[in-house]
Amino acid sequence: MSSFVGGDDDDYEHDAQVGGAMGGNAFIGDDDLDDAGGASPSAGGEGASSSSAAAAAGAASASGGAGPGYDSVAEQEAALAEAARLRAEQEAAALRPEDASRLHFGPDLARVEAEFLTNTEAAIVLKALADKAASTGREKTSDTFLRSREYAAAFGLGSKGEADEARAAADELRTQLLERTFASGASTELPGGALGDRLHKFEVASLGNLRPSDAAAARTLIPSLSRFDDSDVRTMLITVARCVGRLDGE
Repeated sequence: MSSFVGGDDDDYEHDAQVGGAMGGNAFIGDDDLDDAGGASPSAGGEGASSSSAAAAAGAASASGGAGPGYDSVAEQEAALAEAARLRAEQEAAALRPEDASRLHFGPDLARVEAEFLTNTEAAIVLKALADKAASTGREKTSDTFLRSREYAAAFGLGSKGEADEARAAADELRTQLLERTFASGASTELPGGALGDRLHKFEVASLGNLRPSDAAAARTLIPSLSRFDDSDVRTMLITVARCVGRLDGE
């Protein structure tokens, strides 16, 4: 199941789509993260930072000194270079055909600068959007939005746990899996510039949502994990099980 939240707030039928693509991930657009007030642990994303860095750099160029928020011209130039790198990556991604097994997600996701979320994170953002709409007397009542929210809440990490605990578990899972390196991946890097020994956000969200039972199942459900050996994949699965088990009282 996948949820995509994005678009005009007035178009409730496009606020959420329920489908079966992309390994059970939820995708969220920058506009919706803004509307949610940063409710998601993954709110923000590279797109927002690259735009703000470029704007600040432009202001500094006009004045001849460092822009607002920068201590020096060198710091600002480094931020501009990083923004340019991220933009180049997004443009390159838009030209590749969709192939999740190679961590290529096609032009649609590149264009909206979407983020990959676990169901727990999607539930947090969808609730924040619903609460914001309700506070202005414009409740979100479309069937697709309500079904997406219900699914995300039911199948999120630690569905038996309290909301704050579930959010903490989602944060912990994301942090531990994204920051860790897995040595076996370095020698079998995917074609097309994949991450090698680190997990992609898509893979982290897929692991959190699908919770494979063993290494073989993980590779079947998430083909890009084939670059890792059994030991590394089992370590990933243990991390997921630990986060979920604590919430479910196991």
